[in-house]
Amino acid sequence: MREGSAGLANASTLPAMPSEPLVALYGAAGYEAWLDLGTVWRTAGRLAITAEPGGALSDAALSEIRDLLRRRRRLAAIFCTKRPSGKSVPLFHAEAGPGQSGSAKRQFLQQVRKAQAGCRITQISPDDWVSLALDCDRSAFRRQGTAEVPMLRMPERESLAQTALCAPGMEIFGCFAGDKLIAYFLGLVQAQVCHGLLMHWDEAFAAWHPTQLLYHELMTRQLGRPHINELRIGRQSVPPNEGLDRFKRNAGFASRPCHVAVLVHPWVAPVLETRLASLALNRLRKWLLPHWSGAAALEVLELAWPSRCALQNSGDPTRGPSAVGSD
Repeated sequence: MREGSAGLANASTLPAMPSEPLVALYGAAGYEAWLDLGTVWRTAGRLAITAEPGGALSDAALSEIRDLLRRRRRLAAIFCTKRPSGKSVPLFHAEAGPGQSGSAKRQFLQQVRKAQAGCRITQISPDDWVSLALDCDRSAFRRQGTAEVPMLRMPERESLAQTALCAPGMEIFGCFAGDKLIAYFLGLVQAQVCHGLLMHWDEAFAAWHPTQLLYHELMTRQLGRPHINELRIGRQSVPPNEGLDRFKRNAGFASRPCHVAVLVHPWVAPVLETRLASLALNRLRKWLLPHWSGAAALEVLELAWPSRCALQNSGDPTRGPSAVGSD
């Protein structure tokens, strides 16, 4: 039920994003993905689904999300909402203009200078991505324990490059050591915001600090373009990845609250959406964590009770424009 992804990141309150490229991208990354209730959803482990990109605000009624869980035969749905949900997590971003972002830490800047000595950042085309980025993708999915995904097969890569990656606003920036692509960033520019979707790197070149250089250069390049006011690189996951969050803060990204909610299947809601269940799951998670890291995923179910209380107290949402929709 862990929410983790292949580096796929955030949107927020914006005009509808093109759904077909996002569904294709998440599908190529090994997830089951689809458009429903005006939002792109993907599987998160065996039991959960999550709305994507990670900060996309779902305006679906609670009953509609429960019906989605029933139809998809999934235990829990993770999504963001405009209203207080009982759980706020940081959404990492940088904005154009003085004083709008954080400041990079000294150690991070030292790593950037080391990378600048042997690497360069340049934009690459989808066709170049097909062959040049394969080692980065293999390394990224291997670290996640998902070495067999469609994105690693050449026919699927070529199809993705000719469709989703050619969609308006899609941009790929690569970090090269000589002629070797050792890391890349895939983003979607929409409504003056650049949304980070993928950041993959070749583990064999980790000591070169290519991701540090990519973030540093992107904050300068993207925010220096007249049609981009903000760069977003993802909200904190549930359960959190403390190392990744610290890396983003060290890079100089600021954060603002993002309301995350969890609803569970209607068959188990009477049990799991209770204060007693939330407390029991919290104690069980803390007891198991020293022995089994997978227990961290129980935090998703812990949120079912505070989410139900907060969302019901603020009233069921009305239908309206959503952050991610059809073309």
